[in-house]
Amino acid sequence: MRPKRRVVRSSRVQQKKKLKLKRRSLFTLAIFVLVIIGVSLLSRIDALTVSNISIEGNDVIETSVLKNEITSIISGSHIILFPKKSSFFLPARKIKRDLLSEHTRIETITLSRSNFQSIELSITERKGEYLWCGDFIEEDATAETCYYVDAQGTIFAEAPYFSGPIFFKFYTNPDETTEGDLLGSKVLPSELFTQILSMKDFLTNVNIKTQAVSVTEDRLYELFISSNEDSLMQSPKILFNSDNNFEAIFNNLGSALQTEPFATDYKDDLKDLLYIDLRFDNKVLYKFES
Repeated sequence: MRPKRRVVRSSRVQQKKKLKLKRRSLFTLAIFVLVIIGVSLLSRIDALTVSNISIEGNDVIETSVLKNEITSIISGSHIILFPKKSSFFLPARKIKRDLLSEHTRIETITLSRSNFQSIELSITERKGEYLWCGDFIEEDATAETCYYVDAQGTIFAEAPYFSGPIFFKFYTNPDETTEGDLLGSKVLPSELFTQILSMKDFLTNVNIKTQAVSVTEDRLYELFISSNEDSLMQSPKILFNSDNNFEAIFNNLGSALQTEPFATDYKDDLKDLLYIDLRFDNKVLYKFES
């Protein structure tokens, strides 16, 4: 009979342990629920809710537009319980990500909290340094639709029509990295973009002002020299390609500009110049209208 008593006693001990574990689990769950409810109620207190939005640095994009978009982003709640406009649960990353996605003119955003009820956004807008005007040159410049390009080669906003070479123009097939969306894409890969600007700056330093560059499908670069011609296609141009050694190009052209008879011909008969060809190693080919 003693073994049976031990079995019964062991069964009762196990039942008590299970009951104790169940009560402990229920107690823990109750504490967790109370904490969640408490945090939810706390996050709804007006003193801890963002109600003031200040924005600085936006010169073109209207402040009211940005505030309305931010207000829309922070409306609603996280999983019903936690309001997004609570200072504790403010979706700062989403605010920055959505604004950058919606406004390609915005280059950087810094978001900070001055207190529990206020957030401050400091915005840097892209500046138009150049124009992108399509992947080929229109015979009639007024038919072009051009876009502003920033110093890093990013296309970010449509530009009005400018008469005359106010901005240096790019005619390229842009690197569309945003699923076919032109805004936010690059006029050229970064390395090539930098090389083109280096070439432009070098020419400026030797008193050759350029107004546009065109890149053909076979990667031929046509850098157009500023002239009095009405049509860009009639302006003299400098030819090179992406495989050229740019340092060698600079040296060759610099030497040619100081060597007769090209030096005098270029100075006196620029209006008759058709092209300067730099595509061949250690050679500078050129042609004037006869």
